[in-house]
Amino acid sequence: MPKTLIILIIFSVFLFMSRNDTFADVSIVINEIMYDLDGTDTDREWIEIANSGSDTVDLTSWRFEEGETQHTLVLKQGSAQLASGQYAVIVDNYEKFLQDNSGFSGAVFDSSYSLSNTGENLKLRDAQNGNVINEVTYSSDWGAADDGNSLQRKPDNSWIAAAPTGGSLNATEPAPSPQPSPTVSSSQSNTTSSSSKTGKSPNPSPKNSPSPASSKKTASVLGSSQSAEITASPAAGISLSVFPTPTAEPKVDKSSNKIKIAGAVAGSGAIIMGLSAGLYFWFRRKSVSEKEESGNN
Repeated sequence: MPKTLIILIIFSVFLFMSRNDTFADVSIVINEIMYDLDGTDTDREWIEIANSGSDTVDLTSWRFEEGETQHTLVLKQGSAQLASGQYAVIVDNYEKFLQDNSGFSGAVFDSSYSLSNTGENLKLRDAQNGNVINEVTYSSDWGAADDGNSLQRKPDNSWIAAAPTGGSLNATEPAPSPQPSPTVSSSQSNTTSSSSKTGKSPNPSPKNSPSPASSKKTASVLGSSQSAEITASPAAGISLSVFPTPTAEPKVDKSSNKIKIAGAVAGSGAIIMGLSAGLYFWFRRKSVSEKEESGNN
């Protein structure tokens, strides 16, 4: 086999392996966005990224892009090696983030940026070639605008607004809408008015005393795998009990990676076959020409 053909085949295989490595990095996704905090946003914004693939990814020298401006990532806490199913947060200011989320123990990267409160395009770029690995364009219409909630990716890649879960599994249900204030009907107003004139009070309705079961609220702690159940009752006051919350492995959707890898295999195969066929006919024509020349001589 000619040396030129061997070299071309080796180059094609190397090209395919390089493309395949790029596909493996697609498992890093933007998973949560805290873009409009309750109160001032200055130095307090953050995003969460997650490794939904099966391989560990080194985030050293990766970049975060917002508003067409790329920002470097400086590791402040934890490891730059993000294993399968693990999370990391990219913060605007490391000290302010710890003030808002004391006790956070996950991986933290510091990067100076400012997120728009109306929405913009966010991107993650790898360290190798600056390729865009994942991107999302969020909008304030999705929710989480100045109400204490964050935008969170669901397993089906849709987004919801829910209580922040940075560094841990996202919520699966959106935050409840605020309940409207109770209004007094005209009939109740008339009854109250007539009672005040006659000096008699209407028949009182029995008061429903709150039960401990109906007064329970669950609060999730940012970066923690536990939840706190707060029980309030008029007589007993408030008691706090901590119970473990089962965690679930994030669902991995590898169908897109498999399709891309299959396409790359087919493309590389086509390139190799085309080069082989071209070189074969070129050498054959050259051989025939040499025979004709020698016969004429």
